[in-house]
Amino acid sequence: MMNPKNSISQIKRLIGRPFSDPEVQKDIKGLPFIVKEGPDGSSLINVRYLGESKTFMPTQVFGATIAGLRPLRLSHETAATALAYRIYKTDWPENDQLNIKFVDIGHASSGSRVPAVIKILTEFFGKEPRRTMNASECVAKVCALQCAILSPTFKVREFQLSDEHDTLLLHVNESFPFDVALSWKGSAPDTQNVASEGFQSTIVFPKGNPIPSIKALTFYRSSTFTVDVQYADVSELQAPAKISTYTIGPFQLANGERARLKLKVRLNLHGIVSVESATLLEKEEVESPRV
Repeated sequence: MMNPKNSISQIKRLIGRPFSDPEVQKDIKGLPFIVKEGPDGSSLINVRYLGESKTFMPTQVFGATIAGLRPLRLSHETAATALAYRIYKTDWPENDQLNIKFVDIGHASSGSRVPAVIKILTEFFGKEPRRTMNASECVAKVCALQCAILSPTFKVREFQLSDEHDTLLLHVNESFPFDVALSWKGSAPDTQNVASEGFQSTIVFPKGNPIPSIKALTFYRSSTFTVDVQYADVSELQAPAKISTYTIGPFQLANGERARLKLKVRLNLHGIVSVESATLLEKEEVESPRV
C-alpha cells in the first residue's frame, strides 16, 4: 500500500456504530487513517483527497460516493465467496447432501491460516476447515460476474441456484438474516383506536425474508408522528437496535378527522431497509346514479 494514511479500507465495522462503542475504539487502533467523532456521535473518517483535507462518513466510502460512482449492487464478501464456490466448483456429489459453512474471520489477511484460529474452528465444527480457497479471488470473480450482468455490453444468461446439481441459472434468491421491526407511539396500523398511546412495534421483515421486498402499513393519525426502523433482536448482533428514524408529516386535516396514511417500507436489493414513502389517503364521496 503506497499511501496507507489516505487509503480507506476495513470500514464495515464502523457502519451503524457510535464512535464511543468499545468495539469501534478497539478497531480504529489498527487502522492507518484517522477516525474522529462526529457532531452526532458517529464515526468520521479523515483523509486527504485531491490535495485537500476531507471528512467522510463510513457509509459514503462504502457507497463509493467519493469516487463519484453510483453503486448499482452491493455484495457481502461471505455471500460472494459462497456463490463463487457454487458457480465454479464442478465436482459435486451425485446423491449425497453436502453442507458447507463459510466463516468470515474478519479483516485479518489469511486469518483462517492462523494456527490459533484453525484450532478454534476445528473445535467448534468438529473437523478441520479446508483452506484451499482464496477469498479475495472469489469475491473478485463474483463482483466481475455481477458487473457483467448489470452491464448492457455483456450478455449473461439468466440463472438461479437450485437444489438440482445440473441446474445453474444466474439468479440468486437472497434473504435477510435478521428480524427488522417498525416501532412507533400510538395505535396499531390499520386501526382507528385512539385510546392506545403507548409504544408499539411490528416485524415488517422477518428473518429469512426474500430480498428485495416491500411492505405497506396503514396508520390513522391526527398530527405528525415518527417511526423507528430497528432490529427486533440484537442478541445476535454487536450493534445498536435502532437503524433509522423517520418523521411523517405534516399533513392537512379536515374537520378534526384522523388522517389515513399508507407507509411503504422497502428492503432493497442491497439489504438496506428504509421507509420509502408516506401517502395520505383521502376519502372521496361519489354519488350513485339514480335509477
